[in-house]
Amino acid sequence: MDSSARQENRCAAAVARPVPGLAAAEGLADAARRAVASALADWAGPPPDLLVALVATGPGFDGRPAATAALLAAAEAAGTGHSVGCSVEGVLAATGGGAGAAVLGAPGVAVWCARLPGARLRSFHLEVVPTPQGLAVTGLPEFAPDAVPAAATALLLADPTTFPTTTWLRSLATALPDLSVVGAVAAPEPEALRLADPGEPSRAGADGGALLLSDGRVFERGAVGTTIEGLAGLRGAVAPGCRPVGPVLTVTAAEGSALLELAGQPAAAVLRRIVAELPPEDAARAGAGLHLGLARDEYATEPTAADWLVRPLLGTEARREALVVGDVLEVGSTVQFQLADRDVADAGLAAALGGGGGAAGALLLAAAGRGRAGTPGTDRDAELAVRVFGPRAAVGGGYTGGQIGPGPAGRGADLFGLAAGLLVVPR
Repeated sequence: MDSSARQENRCAAAVARPVPGLAAAEGLADAARRAVASALADWAGPPPDLLVALVATGPGFDGRPAATAALLAAAEAAGTGHSVGCSVEGVLAATGGGAGAAVLGAPGVAVWCARLPGARLRSFHLEVVPTPQGLAVTGLPEFAPDAVPAAATALLLADPTTFPTTTWLRSLATALPDLSVVGAVAAPEPEALRLADPGEPSRAGADGGALLLSDGRVFERGAVGTTIEGLAGLRGAVAPGCRPVGPVLTVTAAEGSALLELAGQPAAAVLRRIVAELPPEDAARAGAGLHLGLARDEYATEPTAADWLVRPLLGTEARREALVVGDVLEVGSTVQFQLADRDVADAGLAAALGGGGGAAGALLLAAAGRGRAGTPGTDRDAELAVRVFGPRAAVGGGYTGGQIGPGPAGRGADLFGLAAGLLVVPR
């Protein structure tokens, strides 16, 4: 083996659609193989250390068998030691030319490959299991006490119906505060996505959750991922896609995901008043969907767009004049309504990219509802990433139900909405 071929980190990415006329499972699996072949067309030396495969199904496809076949086909074709992936809403990829190809609302496969010389990778599958003390999450690779490497990152892909993403991330931040986490909530079905933790993590069965790939095996529950240790310069980042509107408010009454009162007033009435006071353009956009931001730092005096964990507004309860939110709310929480904004999304992504400079590539996990604009079949976020990183960088990923990224100062992690999460690999 030519040792010089492993002196530099390297990434590759590609996206492919099924060929019309093939059977559902065969068509999507064939697309996976073609995506891997395209990504590795000029790949010299040993196979990638890590493959990330993301699969979206659409009309005419029996989703679960087809997606399962595609995930397994991608892992086999790449021949890599570590593979991770999941079902998503859509897929995207961009390479040196700067064009960002995207498939949303139709079948497609994206693959992102990375060669990470000198890094230690360990794959995992997390499950929620009953214990005498209650439910617990098992499966994370063990680290020596107080010895998490300074350059340790976990890539995490979680099923929204069987894994308590938010509470697990909070407990992980306490147990392993130096472990950076980046990833996403996968998509079982676009209409079934939600950001809230399940009240009973074991309630979803084989007919409900996402499909999760880990080292050539497909799971239907929990979360999968890979820890990457010893790679200096590897970093995760999150770019917000919303801006706050209206005043900062305090939750004065809530019941589970039902937001009952804000500042002592019925929540639905407060929302109507805020929308009525918005500028006409914002009011029109609010009609297509407002969101709720939960403060990451209750003590921030001048919160910015990045200081809010965005959650969807799922509906109203007319009888109680309540709002239904995609999270469990606590009385005393600080909140502010949020509006998707393309300018904020662009500026946030540019800031998260950090000016590029020497990146081999990035895994990009974005919300489909980020106010995306442009030519159908292209991805504006991917194009921006390649412009910042330069013509040699490879960017690939997909549209997910929630984005996982680092908290303040890079410590711990949170679950975001309408954001773009990035795992950036240095050259």
